[in-house]
Amino acid sequence: HYRGRRRRLWLDHHQLSILGALDLGGASTQISFIPIDPITDQTKASKFRLYGFDYTIYTHSYLCYGQNQALKQSPSSWSSINHPCYPEGYQETTTAASIHSIPCTASHALTLSQASWNATLVGTGNATACRMAIKQIFNFTACGQSQSCTFNGTYQPPVNGEFFVRQILSDPSSEQSLNPSSLRVTLCAPSERLSYCANANYILVLLLDAYKFNQTSWSSIKFQMKVTNTDIGWTLGYMLNLTNMIPVEAPEQVKGQQNGLWAAAIFFIVLTLGFCLVGLLIYILW
Repeated sequence: HYRGRRRRLWLDHHQLSILGALDLGGASTQISFIPIDPITDQTKASKFRLYGFDYTIYTHSYLCYGQNQALKQSPSSWSSINHPCYPEGYQETTTAASIHSIPCTASHALTLSQASWNATLVGTGNATACRMAIKQIFNFTACGQSQSCTFNGTYQPPVNGEFFVRQILSDPSSEQSLNPSSLRVTLCAPSERLSYCANANYILVLLLDAYKFNQTSWSSIKFQMKVTNTDIGWTLGYMLNLTNMIPVEAPEQVKGQQNGLWAAAIFFIVLTLGFCLVGLLIYILW
């Protein structure tokens, strides 16, 4: 009876909406969800069977386009003195060698003179200019006018359903200002932390221009650090380990007896034991 009840709970769970996942990451960014229409590029489809149900999800990972690495793939114009993503008045001296020493930028070969280049970057705190600069990191022209393409010519069906996004700004209230219609200039103000302006604009460019969320679908995005009081982190290894212990097929439904039959059976067993005890006492005392 319990197993049959548990199966019904799984059936009810299957009828609920399934959340998509967005990981903006450090080195890479990933998106996974169940689209409405069939996935035309099967290399981007992942099929699996869980609890007796078949699922087909779209999933793709963009190496070197996570928050940390993408911002280091800055176009050459970022080497100018004025840096729109830094708060106004902020100054930093940097070298080309420090930027191109990481794997995601190592392909950009530098001459000996370029490697020794250094400059003092001065922040201007311009949210609009910062967003335009970040857009240059992504190759949107490769998609043409296709709505089933993100950037670099990568296929993606239109987003569907609700999404969980792991919160990547230090202040949870900052996500509330990430609005598709306007970006609060305060994120690029001198009083804000150094990375807020660049990170906020990176999120907007990735979600709006690349993944193609819009005014309607933006409300389905939830920025979270925890789910049911559990921290959200890199879950791939954890899921690979746990899913090995999950049955592919749902347990067979076992028909149980009604509660009344169990009560009657227990009553007759107790009654029989009572008669036996009474008979034993009569035999001993007789």
